[in-house]
Amino acid sequence: MSQPPYARQFSLAIYQYLASSQLLAGELPEAASWNRSQLAAVSLASLPELNFQQKLGHLYEDALYHLMQAAGVQVVARNLQIQSDRHHTIGELDFLIADGEQMVHLELACKFYLAVVDPAGNTTFPGPNARDNWQIKLNRMREHQLVLSKNPATLKTLQPRWPDASLTTRQLIYGYLFDHIHSSQLAGADFIHSSCPRGKWLYQDEFLQLENAGHQMYQLPKPLWPVNVTAELLELLEPSQPAAITSLDRACMIYNPLENQRYFVMPNSWPAELDHQPAS
Repeated sequence: MSQPPYARQFSLAIYQYLASSQLLAGELPEAASWNRSQLAAVSLASLPELNFQQKLGHLYEDALYHLMQAAGVQVVARNLQIQSDRHHTIGELDFLIADGEQMVHLELACKFYLAVVDPAGNTTFPGPNARDNWQIKLNRMREHQLVLSKNPATLKTLQPRWPDASLTTRQLIYGYLFDHIHSSQLAGADFIHSSCPRGKWLYQDEFLQLENAGHQMYQLPKPLWPVNVTAELLELLEPSQPAAITSLDRACMIYNPLENQRYFVMPNSWPAELDHQPAS
């Protein structure tokens, strides 16, 4: 997206979210959550305006980097490519942090998943792009990204600059889990934090049936999808008309201030490979 007119305010909301929000995922066997206590003391007003002309993942990576710098965290490398040889890259380390005699490989993610129950009662967790889902992401992280620090190629890459440092891995997995609007209970998934941020999802043809569909709602710009929606932020956004929401050909995030609730409104065809009718 282009740089929004309220980039400064949006930037502050993202910084605040990264510094203090609840995480999507809890502790993983391969990597505990990174301790963010240092970030809480940062004066957010001193941080730079973010560049919104990039994908959400890169935007949040930049924001976390600025936060860590302001907190005095010694980031010695970003997106450090690990190669088995000069022709083959096997992965990259999102952040490499020097912490005394120890080096920390920090892996960052910001993801959104929707609980979909099939007619047999099985629950899956696809993302807005249904080719992505929580189990695929989790397996990828546990089997590749979070164990990359133990790969001989990684140790070989780090050895020349940090010959004596020990290496450990930490993770920060932000995001939201959405239950269907008619679901009678909250869905659970492997390693999802018990207090993770949650919302509701529904199809476009269900949106107008919402009890409060006629109430003033706001479409959140994608960079703000996960952030805490404050009254100050709402003043910067234009209310959305239901017809505009149901005519979109892509997923959109709607915030209802009356309920303090966010909704993921999905195209009726999503996900194409699954029956989109709610399970009974």
